[in-house]
Amino acid sequence: MAAPEMQQSIIDDTETLVADAALTIDRQLQAVAQSLDEIVSHTAATVRQIHRLRISTRRATATLNLYQDWLPAKERLWMRSSLRRIRRAAGEARDMDVLLKRYARKNRRRQRKVFAADCKRERRRAVRRLSRVGKQIVRTGKYTRRQNKLVSAFRTSLITALQIRTGRRENWQETVQNFLRRSHEPTDSLKSLHRLRVKAKGVRYVLELVDIADIQPQRKDALEVLGEIQKQLGTVNDHEVARRFFKLCRKRTSDAKDRKTLKGLIQRERRKRDDAIADFRKWWCPAALESFRAVLVEMIDWDEMPGAVVVDREVLRVVT
Repeated sequence: MAAPEMQQSIIDDTETLVADAALTIDRQLQAVAQSLDEIVSHTAATVRQIHRLRISTRRATATLNLYQDWLPAKERLWMRSSLRRIRRAAGEARDMDVLLKRYARKNRRRQRKVFAADCKRERRRAVRRLSRVGKQIVRTGKYTRRQNKLVSAFRTSLITALQIRTGRRENWQETVQNFLRRSHEPTDSLKSLHRLRVKAKGVRYVLELVDIADIQPQRKDALEVLGEIQKQLGTVNDHEVARRFFKLCRKRTSDAKDRKTLKGLIQRERRKRDDAIADFRKWWCPAALESFRAVLVEMIDWDEMPGAVVVDREVLRVVT
């Protein structure tokens, strides 16, 4: 290829990558604004709206992490902080949704009556807090202005295709390394399990943004395992949230019968939580960890992958 043609090819490649990345950043941030605006407009937010909002905040955060090297620090940090506020407020409502759903079966309705009113009241408070956050961030125009600044700064930055690919790979490597460090921690405390769950989510949402043909076999396997980690540790978290909520309800009531029922629910949730932790430890055994670690290490340098390493499904089978 002649020198001018090669130079034009490099320019075209850079323009395409910058345009695609800017569009990704814009769309992910806009998805949060749209989901939050729906909730602000309807005070009785649905379960689906809350769920969609939480997912959109995680994807937007993953996008900012992936392209952080070329985004202005002030706007990026403000946006990350705002996304965290939105996600936490939505998480409080989501916890109550999960609790009400788990006790919706006929054989649990009598127990549900004891705490349902408190649960619904807490959900309404959480949605109101979320609406206030939405009005402060989105309805005032602050969010849109920061979003536009981030996208505009990225589009006009003097970066090359090589810099984008290298930077994305380095940020991906850092995300994986953070997860691997947490994965070797003892799983004997709720805090360590929570940290592992958070890091697994970080890897999962960044990996969903990466669509590299060379890592498709590993990508599919990795997403399945990360999803299972999130599911199992999410179950642990749900039981712990329920246990704490029932303790709070028991403190609030003076009715002897209700207190007795709530005491039984507290004990039940503690047992369920401990069983879920035990199941996770059986599944996330040293052999499973090493199998998954090999896949992630192989995926760290996706531009220089020698061959496909796949998850050992035998050691990562789901415990039932």
